[in-house]
Amino acid sequence: MKYAVPSIVFLVSSFLTCGKAHAENPLPEDDFGQLPRISAPDLSPDGRYLAYRTVYDGQYALMIKALDGSDNPKLWRPTEDGSLGKFSWTADNHLFVITEKLDVTEAYSIDPGRSGSRKKYFAFFNRKRPKLLDASGKMITDLTLRRLGRIRYLTLLADTELVTEELPVFVGTVNKGSYGSKFNPATIEVKRDRYRFDSAPTNTSGSYRYVGTADGSVRFAERKAFGAEEKQLWRSRQNESWERLDSGWLEKYYILGAVDDDTLLVTGPNGISQYRLSDSTATLLIETGSNTIRQITSPDRRSLAGVALTGDAEKLIWLDDQEANRHSAAEDAIDRGVLSPLDSSHNGKIRLVKKKGSSTLGQYYLFNIENGEENLLGTDYPSLQKYQLADVQRISYRARDGLEIEGYLTLPAKPSGNPSPLIVMPHGGPASRDNRAALDIWRQYLAHLGYSVFQPNFRGSTGYGGKFAAAGKREWGGKMQTDIVDGVTHLIEQGLADEEQLAILGISYGGYAALMGALDETPYQCTVSINGVSDLPGMLSVEQISGSFDYWYEHIGADMLTEEDLLRRSPLRRADEYEIPVLLIHGTLDITVQKGQSAELAKELSRLGKDVTTLWLEKSDHYLEIEDERIQAFGAVREFLSGCLPTGNEQTSTQKL
Repeated sequence: MKYAVPSIVFLVSSFLTCGKAHAENPLPEDDFGQLPRISAPDLSPDGRYLAYRTVYDGQYALMIKALDGSDNPKLWRPTEDGSLGKFSWTADNHLFVITEKLDVTEAYSIDPGRSGSRKKYFAFFNRKRPKLLDASGKMITDLTLRRLGRIRYLTLLADTELVTEELPVFVGTVNKGSYGSKFNPATIEVKRDRYRFDSAPTNTSGSYRYVGTADGSVRFAERKAFGAEEKQLWRSRQNESWERLDSGWLEKYYILGAVDDDTLLVTGPNGISQYRLSDSTATLLIETGSNTIRQITSPDRRSLAGVALTGDAEKLIWLDDQEANRHSAAEDAIDRGVLSPLDSSHNGKIRLVKKKGSSTLGQYYLFNIENGEENLLGTDYPSLQKYQLADVQRISYRARDGLEIEGYLTLPAKPSGNPSPLIVMPHGGPASRDNRAALDIWRQYLAHLGYSVFQPNFRGSTGYGGKFAAAGKREWGGKMQTDIVDGVTHLIEQGLADEEQLAILGISYGGYAALMGALDETPYQCTVSINGVSDLPGMLSVEQISGSFDYWYEHIGADMLTEEDLLRRSPLRRADEYEIPVLLIHGTLDITVQKGQSAELAKELSRLGKDVTTLWLEKSDHYLEIEDERIQAFGAVREFLSGCLPTGNEQTSTQKL
């Protein structure tokens, strides 16, 4: 492991090299393509230290600061062949850090729709390596856990700030020579290189989800058998034995956490409730409707203090009056409007908050309840302070089957015409959503270039209730796609878009939707797919060895669709139908969507003489977290769109206010 403190020499050389290629005529992607300088901040339990993700040498690193100024900030980063994953405090001066390293598995699959022969390919997975650091950035323990095998998946089951000696986790492991992942609950002894597997409720196959409590005990487990709709619910008595419980009520509730052995915190059709197992009653705590919910825990991490609702704007609903008053005091003192609560010391006196919005840069503040002092920690994207950011407006329309769909339209801050050329940008997931509550760098970048941006929350999106989310199942290339078409039609009918000035761009699932968009009835001028899916059978082949096959098999619809349906919904198998220019961008180290999804499509389009442009990012993963390659991707999009969908506002230099 490397422990590094940035020197003045590094900071100066970094400043001189940043944007050196465009020093005389800087390009907007040099600013919009930067990684956030502050993200994922975490306050120590005593409020003395702050850890957050920053950028060092174009990659994410961990910064640790003593907030009383007693020591210089410390920068920690993994070795060159690893990357920074999640991190959290386990005590006042100990940090539990998960690093990630790519792991390669050779596998074989049947290639349906072609030869039907056995096909060899390589699959990439993140191997998780937990470590324990002290507040100075020095490593206390490197938890190699060698006998556990290769850890591909690791999630914590309790708040690390309350469990300092043993951490309950849920792990997915694979041993040498095995292609499938094995999922188990386990316990890691934090200060020793030791672990133990905990008992599972049953040895039968299926997908499992474990629920832990603040005291570090794993109390409940959900199991869903492959191909089944019903969930099973099990309860553990101090991990000694499991009992099967009634689970019919889980059809309309989702478990958020456990309050005690008899009470679960759940979200349902009307909001967040406490569900008591002994008498099957639900007590509504917070009425939220079907909005996307972020929980706000009490300072001592043992109860629910409130929730934040995400949508057009973040709305806070409090259960704890004391916490509500403390947050109001921070808002009054900082005087920046609505603030988002992120963290606090365990005594509640030190608050970490963020100012954010659709056209507002994120600003992080610390607030001291006792003396009323505020401290601006920094801005997530300081490189964008010189830009005029565009406003985002909510729109709604009806799909062809009558379902109401919500979306967002961003108009350029300085439009060159009326209407401006439109970029349709479906979100990834697809179990996700777009909103106005936070800054979206891609839509702001495109708006700066002079484009309008349309982001439809098609069926299958989260935040609109379980029924709406479930409506996206088995609709890849189906109704999820026609929801996008109907949204574009609505904008054209309302005079907000010109049918001769349309393009579609997406990332991940959005990339798949962009590729399918080139094959539907919308008259796009070109399409851009970034780390997108092009072949559903190929994706399912990889998922068979990654541990997520059950979910994708059902969500894509392989359990009900015919092979012909799957091929018809795969852009790769319809490459001969492409009549517009295609830009494919893909990270070579993408473990979520294999690079082959884009490479095979590029090969087929080229063979057929189609107009295809490619950019392979050799060091990047699914999230484009290597800064120089991220900037390349932004620049490639700008150049490609200017060729097929010019705005009449082709700026290549930064636009200052």
